[in-house]
Amino acid sequence: MKNIMKAQLYQLLRSSILYKTFLCLVVFQIMVFVVARHSVLEMEGRAFSAGNSLADGGYIVMCFALVFAIIATAYICGADFVDKTTNYELLTGHLRKEAYFGRALLSMQVGMAGAALLIIIPIAWLCVMDGWGNEMDFGKALLRLLLCLFPIWRIICEFIFLTYIVKNPYPVMIVGAFVSVYSVGIIPMFATGDIGVLGLGNLSQLMNFAAWRTFALVGETEIVIYDASLTAGDIVSTILLSVLIGGLFLGLGYVFFKKDDLN
Repeated sequence: MKNIMKAQLYQLLRSSILYKTFLCLVVFQIMVFVVARHSVLEMEGRAFSAGNSLADGGYIVMCFALVFAIIATAYICGADFVDKTTNYELLTGHLRKEAYFGRALLSMQVGMAGAALLIIIPIAWLCVMDGWGNEMDFGKALLRLLLCLFPIWRIICEFIFLTYIVKNPYPVMIVGAFVSVYSVGIIPMFATGDIGVLGLGNLSQLMNFAAWRTFALVGETEIVIYDASLTAGDIVSTILLSVLIGGLFLGLGYVFFKKDDLN
């Protein structure tokens, strides 16, 4: 399995698809927040900070992170089906378990690392530009961001399963990108106080912050305070559901691959 992971990593380092995807997503993220920052500062005339930006557009950050994680997963797990490299590995003595988990584990590592960076980079940029602000507690917000990595890992496992069924990375990339952009943006409209059962719903709920609005005593400046706290039940359910469902799909993917004739 280590040899397969090394071979896949060597192939990734020589390929530019994930580098270009990552850089494009970073640029798009920054552009979105540049436009939002200009709108708030110039048109709405209210204060702008990393904290209120996360509250207003945290689901956008998660959307970009999830798109990269899915593309990386589909490419790592599915690209070798196109040129039959997986068949050659099995013919040369590698076990199906090694071929499956070698790719699955690497896709988790690359997908999670890229997603984490795509969460950190825009927030760090906003902190440098305008500071964190006083609208939201940083420690509680950080906990929510860390918890987001659990449903992202779970969705990676689900797309590992899907990739081994489809056996072609490109349809999986397209479906994953569409689902991420559409669902993570739409689900907050129907957000409740409970953690979502679906992975995408879980991400959207974690990025849904309760807000209290008031006005300053002098002038008409609106003051917004966001509550980033989570209950113990929210934290446990996020972790537990992600581990159980992610592990289930990871196991189902292996069972399918073990019995597949690879034609």
